[in-house]
Amino acid sequence: MKIRNGFVSNSSSSSFIVIGIEFDKQKLSRSEFTQLLNPTLDANSSEFEDYLYYHQDIIFADNSDDGAKNDKTTFIGINIASFSSDGYYLEYSAIPYEDYLPRIKKVVDELSNTKLSDDDKKIKIITGTRCS
Repeated sequence: MKIRNGFVSNSSSSSFIVIGIEFDKQKLSRSEFTQLLNPTLDANSSEFEDYLYYHQDIIFADNSDDGAKNDKTTFIGINIASFSSDGYYLEYSAIPYEDYLPRIKKVVDELSNTKLSDDDKKIKIITGTRCS
């Protein structure tokens, strides 16, 4: 039996545009990030993802299925737009354009006592594809 790594031709995926930061996964884990934002959440629960997306408009991707460049990279950001591979939906952020930078800067400021360097905290546009 053959097992394919990566996308399969009939799988669903979506492309995205995010404003945020990207860094080596070993510098900040999902659970460390969770503790900074809300210490009462379990980093491995769906509650964590819901909290980030619905309350903070933040995406945390620490594996390639979620859109990280590879499984050694993590990005944290605010979704600007997503597009499905099947053409059925276009999702875009309801955040006004002028609010993107202050919101992501606030998140980056909360990471001041972590192992992230100043280079890691440089805000940029991140694009990619994730399983959906």
